[in-house]
Amino acid sequence: MVKAKDGQPRSEKRRATATVQKRVTPAQKAAFEARARDQGYETGSAYLEAFILGREAIVRRDRKDLVKILAELGKQGSNLNQLAHAINSGKIKNLSADQMAIISSAHSAVTTCSENLRKRLL
Repeated sequence: MVKAKDGQPRSEKRRATATVQKRVTPAQKAAFEARARDQGYETGSAYLEAFILGREAIVRRDRKDLVKILAELGKQGSNLNQLAHAINSGKIKNLSADQMAIISSAHSAVTTCSENLRKRLL
């Protein structure tokens, strides 16, 4: 731990002593919060921080679109699981190694995409 007068540099957080403030009406605040959500940020504070630190230019997909994509991937995963169940129960027979490889790679792709989307939505 850094102690007073030890000559060690202080953390960035401790050096950030300046504040930026702007008084707004409740309607202006609500509009700002809505713009933040439209840009994919959870809160207006996160949006403001990104703007101040110069990260607001990051292109973000609309959160609603990401949720829709995740839901569709869930449906595709369900379809793949039904197919796997039918194969394992013997209802579907005579699949070639290539067909099995395609099913396996599709399952892996759906799983990977779903995991990545969940991380972005957090």
